[in-house]
Amino acid sequence: MLRVLYSYDKSGDEDLYWRHNIEISSSKLVHFTPFNHSSICPRSCYSTAFDLDSSYRLGSPSLTALYNLLVSKIHDLSIDLLYVDHSFPYHPEFLASLPCVKALRICDGWLTAYKTFIPLGFAYDHIFYNSPYFSPTYSTSSLLSKLGIQSFSLQPLGHLKHIGEPIILKDYTERDIDIVFVGSLHREKMQMLADVSRYYGQQFSIYGMSTIKQKLAFFFLFNGRRVIRSLPFMQIPFVYNRSRIGINIHNNGYLAYGNARFFDLPFYGVVQVCESPPDNDLFPPYSSLVHAYTDSHSLIKCVNKLMDDPVLAHSISSRSPKAIQPYTFQTLLHSAILDISHLC
Repeated sequence: MLRVLYSYDKSGDEDLYWRHNIEISSSKLVHFTPFNHSSICPRSCYSTAFDLDSSYRLGSPSLTALYNLLVSKIHDLSIDLLYVDHSFPYHPEFLASLPCVKALRICDGWLTAYKTFIPLGFAYDHIFYNSPYFSPTYSTSSLLSKLGIQSFSLQPLGHLKHIGEPIILKDYTERDIDIVFVGSLHREKMQMLADVSRYYGQQFSIYGMSTIKQKLAFFFLFNGRRVIRSLPFMQIPFVYNRSRIGINIHNNGYLAYGNARFFDLPFYGVVQVCESPPDNDLFPPYSSLVHAYTDSHSLIKCVNKLMDDPVLAHSISSRSPKAIQPYTFQTLLHSAILDISHLC
């Protein structure tokens, strides 16, 4: 059996979600142990490669405590592979001392890459990436090749299994939210969300993880004409189950194609409208059910088409949960680890 220590960075309800999904990914071939590194060492110690290097060289007590605990777990659990996700708390010189294979998953694209994984990626034996699109200049694979990284592969994010109260999917006709967006209210998304908000008014529900400053900017600077409501993480699946059409807007357009929302919407029968990538069939068979847009005008056009043709929308809603079924977090993680088991 391959033993994997899954080092991740989440807090609150999201921590419970991730811990549960990591644990249930285990099988007779692979055993996963969740390890939340952010609960031991604050993110401020490693938010960038510069911060990490400074913390390491200055002997940060919390970083040292994290490293000591990690070494202990690797030894006590006979870990074969360290899998690092979400953030980058491990210094290359520390990683070089570990007696196991090291794998890293990157999923933030070029908005943060030059201050995080690009300076640190060389220290890992394998790199997983969630999207083939890195920037207007490079594909993710071509960038990793130029960095001299020899072993890398695509691992989609997939859908995290809901925990708690079971959800019985509503029929499309029974749903009471016409159009929904759930996500962080980053500045890059605000103009498009504001355009949709003004056009559809109360038919469009927005739930955003946002600061007071972001909410004010959306209302006044971008003329969004509404107050953004917060939504507890554990309530997101229930909102999706009430929604007919879901808008997916990424921080950096199609370059972030395949975010968590991309997989969550169809699992709850929400008809997805999403940015159009160069390859519209990246995640078959589900990809063919996504309505693709390129700007605010085409987004609204896609939504209008679905609203004007409820038979089409109902059909897509009914087929989506089955079509996205191959892309669960557990299936994708398990497969990815087995694919690099030869490194161990």
